[in-house]
Amino acid sequence: SFVLATPPTGWTFRGRYTVIPPQPHAEVDPSIGSNQLAGTADVYERGADVFLVDQGATLRGAAAFKPDPANPTADLGPRFGKGEVLIGPRGSEVRVALKGGRYVRVYGTLPVADLAALARQLQPVEGTGLAYL
Repeated sequence: SFVLATPPTGWTFRGRYTVIPPQPHAEVDPSIGSNQLAGTADVYERGADVFLVDQGATLRGAAAFKPDPANPTADLGPRFGKGEVLIGPRGSEVRVALKGGRYVRVYGTLPVADLAALARQLQPVEGTGLAYL
């Protein structure tokens, strides 16, 4: 997985959350099962601004998403290469699909250039396992 070594200046780390979106058709249609998705999001806040570092994977290595060649790209550094840019009414996003159905995305209320800069700062870490509360 990837993390920021420290919160950027002026930002507060608000927590790490595991997210498993609703996937109601996966049990009825076995072909969807390999596309089930789960991820972990680190949330950072600065006043009215927020950004998240979201990363996860699919079951059995299916692609987490298919990049759209019509979307713009951003340089996410040597670790990730070119990332896809998505801009929407709730914020912007830079994302990259990795091998084995894994993905990393940074999204929030910041300009795309700032999100890409944050993605370039992500450092790989080895996980220590889940802690059930």
